[in-house]
Amino acid sequence: MRQLLRSLSLGGFLLLVACGTGPGAGSLLAPLADQTTLVDEPLVVPLGIAGVDLEAEAYDPDDILQVGPVLEEANGQLALRLIPRSLVTGEAQITVKERNGSAGESFLFRVVPPYRSVAQEFDLTWDPGADQLLSTVDLDGDTLAIGTPYSASEGVDDSGAVYVYRFGAGGWELEQKLFAADLPEEHSFGAAVDVSGDLLIVGATRDHDVASNAGAAYIFERQADGWKQITKLLPPAAAGTYQGFGRAVAIAGDLAVVGAPRADSDGLTDNGQVHVYRRLNSISWVPQAILHPSDAMSEDQFGDGVATDGTTVAAVVPGVFGLSHGRALGVAYLFEPVAGTWQQIARLTPIEPQAESFGATVRIEGDTVVVGAPHRSIVDRDGEFPGAIYVFERSGEEFNKVTKLVTGSEGADSLGARLALAGDYILASIVEDEEPYLHLYKRHQGRWALVNAMAAADLGASEVGSIDLSADHAVVAATLGDGRAYLHLPR
Repeated sequence: MRQLLRSLSLGGFLLLVACGTGPGAGSLLAPLADQTTLVDEPLVVPLGIAGVDLEAEAYDPDDILQVGPVLEEANGQLALRLIPRSLVTGEAQITVKERNGSAGESFLFRVVPPYRSVAQEFDLTWDPGADQLLSTVDLDGDTLAIGTPYSASEGVDDSGAVYVYRFGAGGWELEQKLFAADLPEEHSFGAAVDVSGDLLIVGATRDHDVASNAGAAYIFERQADGWKQITKLLPPAAAGTYQGFGRAVAIAGDLAVVGAPRADSDGLTDNGQVHVYRRLNSISWVPQAILHPSDAMSEDQFGDGVATDGTTVAAVVPGVFGLSHGRALGVAYLFEPVAGTWQQIARLTPIEPQAESFGATVRIEGDTVVVGAPHRSIVDRDGEFPGAIYVFERSGEEFNKVTKLVTGSEGADSLGARLALAGDYILASIVEDEEPYLHLYKRHQGRWALVNAMAAADLGASEVGSIDLSADHAVVAATLGDGRAYLHLPR
């Protein structure tokens, strides 16, 4: 039997008529359960009936519904295909009945944004040094790393720690607490973390091995009997004390990247460096390059933020709000190996002069680079700094700005101070009317649009700290009442 579909719009209703060619009426429809799908994700609803002419009425005041055909499935039964309109959320009531019948079955069809509700709260209150708002979080798949640079480990004050969680049937469960093998005091181990598969890199900005507070970075690997420290990366002594080595870290595949934004070189002061390492074998990571921007200046603090997808390295000179030092307009630089040598392949800027603090955050995934400018101002609106997010994409050999994400809300502030990028989604922090929010953006057919604005208060939080996003999870460090915790927002 083959089913054909005619549709007729009737005001707020959409009438769907399935015209069957089969043998007359079959059994009555069984009760239909309510259905929920995510934006831009079609849904096929089995109707549990065969050989029947059906019609369906959809009450759709939110205009969320684009109706596909009634399908005959492999088992011969009918199914209704429902397609959410692009990036629109809401609900519709759908009634399916036999053609010309007086009664049918109704169900609600809801379209919701992903990462929409808190499924789990967990905290580190058993560790008095683990201040969640001062922590860093990073997600990859079902692994979450939380860096707490002021935790005590093995009785050593302020040595720092990293907590690795794994998501399973019981939610997020602590897999292991990690600390540096040499365990120095006031080490700030956990100042930055990045996890990729079974690899983890941890920054420790106050390490003294090379020079006073020069910094270090540690690489761990998940093995059959747990996470093991593989190596410790150190900066060159010539770059001075207080280099900030480990202030920003990134790892992907066989590539590790460490930012040292206060390093001195080439006669400049605090111009910054970015160190690139390549995995040689299971235990050895060797230096490949020390990166500098083509237009380096003193006080640039290049390397304050870094990111990598395993092929390309992104590193920023952060724009400085109020210009106490450095540049008002930051720059994001991209580097790749060319003929065996790491070279700068792009210099990304916001172009507009009011984008102060451009470069506060940077993320890269494939051909997409996202940069935050949380103090971007608005022309003719003095004293307002709503911020912005700039999205660049590779086209051939060039990276071009494809969009600027902004907010039209008066009283908004600091959009892009914290960013996360995963596939077609961007999660960003923002303050509206002095209340913290999270904005979720989605790329659809090449265009980015806001699909969810979540008030921290609705999540039970009064402050928002570090955030990250993966294909299946979002995690937010937050203040809850008198305590601090991590909020898990699943897809």
